[in-house]
Amino acid sequence: MSEIITDPSLMRIANHELTGRLNRASGQGAVFSLYLAMQMQPGAVYPGYAQTPDVAVDDAAVLQQLNQYRRAPLATDAAHLGTLVYSSMLVAQNDIAGMHLWQAMHPDPLAMVNDTAKIAPEVVANCSLPTQLRQCQDIQHYTATPCDETLLNDVVEGSRHLLTA
Repeated sequence: MSEIITDPSLMRIANHELTGRLNRASGQGAVFSLYLAMQMQPGAVYPGYAQTPDVAVDDAAVLQQLNQYRRAPLATDAAHLGTLVYSSMLVAQNDIAGMHLWQAMHPDPLAMVNDTAKIAPEVVANCSLPTQLRQCQDIQHYTATPCDETLLNDVVEGSRHLLTA
């Protein structure tokens, strides 16, 4: 079992591996063999390090800590009015680089109100069909209309009429 050495002078004497002497002597055969033999002799004190107790880490907290950029808020509140005024001032001054930097540091809210029922119909109409269907499912508990397979016969009959014309 390794002992924990706290005195730096003992660590300097005891360990050729951690100080780098063993690595530097790798090109010199005899010196390397000497340091390796001194390092690996029985009873040599190998310094150990005190273990810190493992702390339970939340994955979301780690990801938030790694992300350097602020997330855009979902809804507007009174604190965002000052940033919006400064954003409009930068646009009025035609300072595009300053505006990009300001937007990265203080992103605008994504919506006025954080409520999916209050999305404008024009916005929903510009979304893809799967997004529109998902929106319908979320708001109106969308139920699919039943499909009648017998209507396909009418299409086939109509196509025969078009081919003969």
